[in-house]
Amino acid sequence: MAKRREKEGPIVWEVEVPLLTNPLMLKAWFKALGATYAVVMVVMGIPFIGQGDARAILTLAWIFALVCGGIFALGLVVMLVIFRNRYRARFAVTDKGIHYESLDKRASLLARAGAALGAAAGSPQTVGAGLVAISQETLALSWRGAFTALYVPGRHTIRLRNRWRDLLHIQ
Repeated sequence: MAKRREKEGPIVWEVEVPLLTNPLMLKAWFKALGATYAVVMVVMGIPFIGQGDARAILTLAWIFALVCGGIFALGLVVMLVIFRNRYRARFAVTDKGIHYESLDKRASLLARAGAALGAAAGSPQTVGAGLVAISQETLALSWRGAFTALYVPGRHTIRLRNRWRDLLHIQ
């Protein structure tokens, strides 16, 4: 019979997560832009169809595909140049759950700069993006939460997922 682990402190480790060379990271980036593309096409397509100008949707689809492709490429450049293909993070496993904390100062600075520049420029979207990034610098998932764990052996990663998306990749 296995001996039950006595109550001890948390298990804590720090890691540098690869970005460009991590298929899970690239897949998440691609899915985010794909979802953006799909939502914009639905929102913009409905009025075009309602006006009887369904052919304009094709033009819109091509233009927005180019825009999303450019944003995807820009994101890859940012991962390579600004982050140098690495993102520092800390994980802690406790009796209450798993905790994640971003340790990357560049990400923290970019999030705050985005929110501040968005406010100065009067852009609520940019402010919102910066504030969302700031809010995700730390994350805690309770063991009582509704998620499943999937091990990715080749990447030494555990994906914590709810019913429709990844919540956290534990490295």
